[in-house]
Amino acid sequence: CIYTEQMPKTALLDGQKIKKTNVGKLEENWETEFTITAWCPDKKQGTCLLRLPDDGKEHIIEFIY
Repeated sequence: CIYTEQMPKTALLDGQKIKKTNVGKLEENWETEFTITAWCPDKKQGTCLLRLPDDGKEHIIEFIY
């Protein structure tokens, strides 16, 4: 969960665009599926939720406003 005053238009992981989704889809299979990459802005809470693969690698995350 990332707190932000301004909602990003796009999120990038290692220079590649990340799929934008809704909270329900983002939280599906949260504890069993570890390869999903997606993000979801939540304007009401002022947060961006980000789901990344659990691959043990270092990644670069960027938000485009």
